[in-house]
Amino acid sequence: MTARQGPNKGQQADTAPAPEAHQAGVGQASSAPGLARMQGDWSAYFRQPGIVPRPTGTEPRRIDVYVSLLRNNIGSFIHQCFPLCETLIGTSHLEALIDRFFAEGRWHTSPFFHEIPKAFVDFLQAEDAPADESLPPWLAELAHYEWLELAVETAPDVPLRVGPQGLALCPALQLGGYAYPVHTIGAEDAEVVPATTFVAVYRDRQHQVRFNVLTPAAAQLLDALQDNGCDWQAACEQLASHWRLAADELAGQVAPLQQQWLADELLLRPGTAQPTAAG
Repeated sequence: MTARQGPNKGQQADTAPAPEAHQAGVGQASSAPGLARMQGDWSAYFRQPGIVPRPTGTEPRRIDVYVSLLRNNIGSFIHQCFPLCETLIGTSHLEALIDRFFAEGRWHTSPFFHEIPKAFVDFLQAEDAPADESLPPWLAELAHYEWLELAVETAPDVPLRVGPQGLALCPALQLGGYAYPVHTIGAEDAEVVPATTFVAVYRDRQHQVRFNVLTPAAAQLLDALQDNGCDWQAACEQLASHWRLAADELAGQVAPLQQQWLADELLLRPGTAQPTAAG
């Protein structure tokens, strides 16, 4: 189960082209190789200014100020999105990760600043990410869990998909599955024991981001509802077949869960008042 983030308006994060690039006219094929080489030199220097030579033909102070601003902007978004990760591993470790991400990551593929944290999560989760034994094994999962809040908060409003039973999942719902209990990790934990964990993150009717920890069975049901347009009966029949249960039996077992999700506003019944949570 992976989180999906919708597009949203944001600031431009792509590097501005050099003045020479603006002067290159359309159709000037002879200048293309030189332009590509110049852009490659700039990109390489932006990523590793202390290692890659400064591009020729540039004013040192101006390009270094630009590099510093770009690095600081990317770093500030990561610091803002992952405060718990920073608290647990320390600012120096996070800064080192940001430096690696700036040099090796794919932060340049989106023009929106608010999508940089997702690129940072992808960088941490990549199979070829360099191993660092000084970092906890749950760091990438905790970062994803923290990013989900931003993904839900910034996701655009979309029309509800109402199923045959008149039910709809709440807007911007994200479902995350983890090998560690990311919702309980804190500074007081000397050691985090692996434990399969599923969490639903969503916006309620007041546009507040909420978290709901799920059992594996509840997570499968929610995943099925996401896939089938919130057809509750079809989801129960699908899971009953998978679990080799009678559909009516399973429907009875999950009926209280439906009421709880309605009370939590994870599940909606458009056009009616939501029930309140008990106790």
